[in-house]
Amino acid sequence: MARIQDAFLVLMSAACCATSFGHASESGLVVVQAGHSEYSIVVDKDAIPSEHFAAEELVTHLQQMTGVTVPVQNVMPGNGKAIVLGFTAASPLGVLPDASLGKEGFLLKQIGSSLVIAGGRPRGTLYGVYSFLDRLGVRWWTPTERYVPTQKTVVLPALDVRDVPALYYRDMMYRESFSPAGRLWSARNRQNGMAWEDKAGEELQRLGGRCVLTCSVSGNIVHSYHQLLSASGVAMKEDMKALKKGKRNAGQPCLSSPDVLAAITKVTIAALRADPDLEFVEIGQEDNDNFCECPSCAAIDAQEDSHAGQVIHFVNQVAEAVDRELPGRRVSTAAYTWSRTPPKRLKVRDNVNITLCSIECDLGHPLGSGASVENKKFRADIEGWGKIAKSLLIWHYSGNRDHYLMPNPDWFTFAPDVQFYCDNQVRGLFVQGTHVGSGTEFSPLRMWVWARAMANPRADGRALIAEFVNGYYGPAAQPIMQYMDLIAAANPDTGYHLGRRAFLDAPFLKPEVMAEAESLLRSAEAKAKGNAEFERRVRHARLPLTYVLFKRGPGSKTWAAVERKVGHLDAPALASDFAKSAKEYSINLVGDPEDVQPWLDWMKDYAQCVSDKQAPPVPPELVGQDLSRIRLIQACQMDGRSRYWKRVTGASDGWAVEPMKGISGDVIHPSPVEDYEAGKSYRIFARVKRTTDAGAGGGFSVAVFNKQDPLWWKTRRIVKKEEVASSAWIGYEICTRTFIPGDTISFEGDGGACLDCLWLVEAERKP
Repeated sequence: MARIQDAFLVLMSAACCATSFGHASESGLVVVQAGHSEYSIVVDKDAIPSEHFAAEELVTHLQQMTGVTVPVQNVMPGNGKAIVLGFTAASPLGVLPDASLGKEGFLLKQIGSSLVIAGGRPRGTLYGVYSFLDRLGVRWWTPTERYVPTQKTVVLPALDVRDVPALYYRDMMYRESFSPAGRLWSARNRQNGMAWEDKAGEELQRLGGRCVLTCSVSGNIVHSYHQLLSASGVAMKEDMKALKKGKRNAGQPCLSSPDVLAAITKVTIAALRADPDLEFVEIGQEDNDNFCECPSCAAIDAQEDSHAGQVIHFVNQVAEAVDRELPGRRVSTAAYTWSRTPPKRLKVRDNVNITLCSIECDLGHPLGSGASVENKKFRADIEGWGKIAKSLLIWHYSGNRDHYLMPNPDWFTFAPDVQFYCDNQVRGLFVQGTHVGSGTEFSPLRMWVWARAMANPRADGRALIAEFVNGYYGPAAQPIMQYMDLIAAANPDTGYHLGRRAFLDAPFLKPEVMAEAESLLRSAEAKAKGNAEFERRVRHARLPLTYVLFKRGPGSKTWAAVERKVGHLDAPALASDFAKSAKEYSINLVGDPEDVQPWLDWMKDYAQCVSDKQAPPVPPELVGQDLSRIRLIQACQMDGRSRYWKRVTGASDGWAVEPMKGISGDVIHPSPVEDYEAGKSYRIFARVKRTTDAGAGGGFSVAVFNKQDPLWWKTRRIVKKEEVASSAWIGYEICTRTFIPGDTISFEGDGGACLDCLWLVEAERKP
């Protein structure tokens, strides 16, 4: 995209340059002066594709920065003024290849009037050029947005930099990654995994290829047992399957089976032999809890006081065979859910990598802080693995899988978690972001900060976020940063677990917090006004707040608190801005895997309803009643699932939840505290009807459950299909419940029942 000629960003860039280089000295290299350059870029004619591409990138960015096109040639110029790329081109200057740089390390070194940028192959020189441009103030914010400062003169002081990445594997999975622009952005920000995309092809060769951790026979970097067995061609006999609760099942293989060992060993060696660039073959458990309990596997686990016992015992045998056949080659296995705790006695062979997964952790606080029970356990596990394994890789999680567009204050943990991992012998990091949804909450910031933290694990996390916010939001930066601080501060240190799934009952979504957030984001909009780019970016930043407002709706404490703070909320305007931003950022989902279109359609309809009536739409049963004592929850305002949302005639707001025919589906609503007052009793109602083509279905149940309440099933009503009318909506009284924090309402239909809405009525107190 075009460069942004904004004074705020120019000042920021100048500050970046001053920080990186300091003041120009008399020995500085004047690469460009007053629109003219005496320099050439030198790259050997036999350089590899990524080194030639490094020259292209340098020419392009210097031209955008200064207006000057620096020529590229294969030999040193007579005047000795050159930016020399690659060790081959730099050899006449006495700069020789350095094996300790590995595949990606690089040097930035001034020699006389020349600057040498050279690194290990295949990515080192290219990464060196990107580091050099970064020092000049260039920023690649997103795959489609960047900042290149404009300046007439480029003066470089003496440089002598050596950079070898602390993490040999750096990767993340966001939907924006899966495109040529996404892969180029990844390379520019020194992400080398390319979200597992195939290493073949001219495009990736120009980008230096990728760090290859996956292959066709092993799939991803955790779950692979079945794929390996399938690739082996060995038919699964009963005794090759895991024994669970006395029965053989195909959820996992039996890791004590000689046939399983032989099959996986054979296919692993074949895969490593076929691809010399493959870092390892993943030999990892499937995504279920059906670990083997046969006498042999159980005995190993008992001895090791961990189900990881059978996993490590098995992979060590494969690794030993690999080492005999292919010395120096590696395999990997997962420490995930039931296998996460390290074994007590077994050691991990040197050619085995452990992929440790943080799926149970509280991601709203730095893992190293031990702010929660889950994080304390994870810290103990990572320290335990570090004592028995030489190589650790992490599968980390970022973002909210259930609500892609809800505030999710895990941003300030990114850099501290990278530092924590590196302090505990981690040498590779994969972040599973919102990989099936585009334009999710703060996705531009998330991708950039993760990339920068991985490239420099000692970077100050808050400084990285401030740099992005200042650069990406320009004059709106201060209120955006204040908004992030506000939401993060409302996430308590204890008592709440911000995992990879968060719901509408999160403490940082309280009415008073949302009111202050709305005020800050309105300030951001005002400061961005007049600059289309910044307006668009701020519009996207405020999507999460609008999402919560519509999920709560007029009549909620949140809506009322926001209006007290900022005045009347124009629901149609909010819905229109939301739809506009969804289009601008190619938003396709509201959750995993919930389509965005039903949400956009409902928002538009609901906003018009509110605008026309100046109050939330209500079912006939509530017309004329005192709504101050009633909490109304429309079906589309429950936590999910948008795949069940449909326009249905006669529904109070025109929409209902209708689980798909022939499928038992449920929609939950973890009640925000604003739905009720803890300790008070409420009568719960549901307005339901059968679909005309319900067939054998049409029944439903509504329950209020809570993990703190073992008798939750007493507050449940099951309505048989025969009791549900097909021609009219009926308001069913479900139960009376004394609500406690953590209560969740669940509607489950059998594929033929439509839910219009729920409502809670404060029960009359007994005298």
